[in-house]
Amino acid sequence: MCRSNLNFFKKCRFIITGSDRRAETFIDRLRERNEVLRGFVYAPKDQQILLNQLFEMMARAQNPEFLETLYREETRAAKHGQKSLPYRELALTGFFSNAVQSRDPHRRARRLALSDIGPGIVVAASQPAEMAIFEHCPPSQRRRLIYIEWTFDEYYIDMTEAREKAEKMANMLGASKPGQLLLPYCYGYVEDKKNQRFGLVLAPPEHIRSGIPSMRTQGFVSQKRMPVSLGAILEAAQGRLEDLSIRFNLAKRLVNAVHKMHCVNWVHKNIRPGSIMFFPTEDTLSYGKERRQVMDFSQPLFVGFGRARVDSSDTGSRRARSRAPGQITLDEYQHPLKLQNPDMLYSRFFDIYSVGCVLLEIGYWRPLRKLVDLPAVIERKDTDEINSIRESMRQRAESLSGLTGSMYAGVVAKCLGAIPSGGTVEVDKAACSKFLAEIMYSLGKCEA
Repeated sequence: MCRSNLNFFKKCRFIITGSDRRAETFIDRLRERNEVLRGFVYAPKDQQILLNQLFEMMARAQNPEFLETLYREETRAAKHGQKSLPYRELALTGFFSNAVQSRDPHRRARRLALSDIGPGIVVAASQPAEMAIFEHCPPSQRRRLIYIEWTFDEYYIDMTEAREKAEKMANMLGASKPGQLLLPYCYGYVEDKKNQRFGLVLAPPEHIRSGIPSMRTQGFVSQKRMPVSLGAILEAAQGRLEDLSIRFNLAKRLVNAVHKMHCVNWVHKNIRPGSIMFFPTEDTLSYGKERRQVMDFSQPLFVGFGRARVDSSDTGSRRARSRAPGQITLDEYQHPLKLQNPDMLYSRFFDIYSVGCVLLEIGYWRPLRKLVDLPAVIERKDTDEINSIRESMRQRAESLSGLTGSMYAGVVAKCLGAIPSGGTVEVDKAACSKFLAEIMYSLGKCEA
């Protein structure tokens, strides 16, 4: 009887209102007590740290036969009704790490023909991108809708170097990888000689890319299949809050994805709302034009790969350095230390800071520029201005408690306060891994 009643109350939503401060104080105390109770239910922080370390260990496993055996273990355990670790995700982490580190000499990204791709429809994103129809998409050679991200067009004078980087990125994104990474599959790359640029040909979700009508206007892509960035969604929200459970789940997925990227020694370097894409739900496509486009917030995808790179431990002259302008965007989503010194080696903590900016926006469901007073251009030499912006963000994070609860607000504030460890590259990696485990543990307790 108690269990059935509990299930009923879980489905209920209660609203407490009042005209004075006492109602708000009462609600704050309820939230605090609920968070204490949740602490008795969830796994301890050390368990999250150990799980993260397990994924990092698997990223160093280079033996393909071992990874194949591990991949099949979860299926075997399920057939015998046994519980198991997420072996499939662990194995895919190893496979993807091999691709990131270029350990498989037999893998080569496809160089695709630009003539097979129809005129594109521009997508508003952090990098030039468009949706287009690929007439003979590999491997089935069928017509498919694709997402092209144009990159390496303005950052490199040497087109040979640009081609190598495009091929390497396409090779990496075309490898098997965990779904938790939130990275799209890559069919290959194309060269646009006329505009002196290269494009990564990426796969949207299955229901978006397939089922393209055979009769169509040249260059036509249905608006119902077009993606929208998180930045565009926040701009259009105009103060309307998305459901809190959706915001919490989105934040969890993004932080978990960044951890998986770091596991395979890869840093994104361009995390911002314009680099996070959503595609319409499958239901949206099954209705006529009168149905409003509904985005699938459960399946975000990271894009904006023009600045991403392997996070090597080599600190010598061959190590890639982030320099400005060109190879990194110096704006409010970039860590203050990087703003002040663009030649500084990129730390994984800088990715975390960028995630913190995005989590702040998700919490309020408003763009950063509507939350904090930002200059049109951030002067890198103006240390006081840079520190003032960061402090304003942290104050906004502390004020989030009324909307999201103190646990989520604390996570955002901690991300915005992240700084490199100051030690060697390996020490910095270890410190960042522990930091992310603590963030993931805290976010795991955020429920609505």
